[in-house]
Amino acid sequence: MNDLLAKLTSYNIFNNLLPGALFCAAASYLGLFHISDTNVVVLIVAYYLVGLIIGRIGSVIIEPLLLRLGWIGYSPYDAFVKASKMDTKLDVLVETNNTYRALLSTAVCLLASLLLAYARKFLPENSILDQATTITAIAFLFFFAYRKQSMYIRKRVEANTPQVSQNTELEGLP
Repeated sequence: MNDLLAKLTSYNIFNNLLPGALFCAAASYLGLFHISDTNVVVLIVAYYLVGLIIGRIGSVIIEPLLLRLGWIGYSPYDAFVKASKMDTKLDVLVETNNTYRALLSTAVCLLASLLLAYARKFLPENSILDQATTITAIAFLFFFAYRKQSMYIRKRVEANTPQVSQNTELEGLP
């Protein structure tokens, strides 16, 4: 157990574990669902996975939406890479920014869960369809998260290797 906790970085704690625990506690308080396991390891894993899903919703859905609305904006990625080499505090600021996005996503997911719970009162119950829909939605969410992360890695490689043009295929890289 101590080894597991020692391997959690501050990023994992503030962007996955904390939002997952907050969501599960709030969902339990609101009567949406309750994780009844008393095993601490199971609870930490459950909170982490819920937080991971919440984080990907923030990254794949909420962030692009806010970018399109002009609510947030980013510097060109190559400029970010250069600046992060000169300003070590930038990493802390990015982590804090991601924590805020994760907490925003937590609130949005709680609101969506409340609305869904309310709507279910008026819909016929079909648990297999609900489960299949949930699993499919999570699969698509991580499909797009994987694609976004792969593009992020590629942009970072390109920003750190100026001789590689953006049109050049990098063998073995995403």
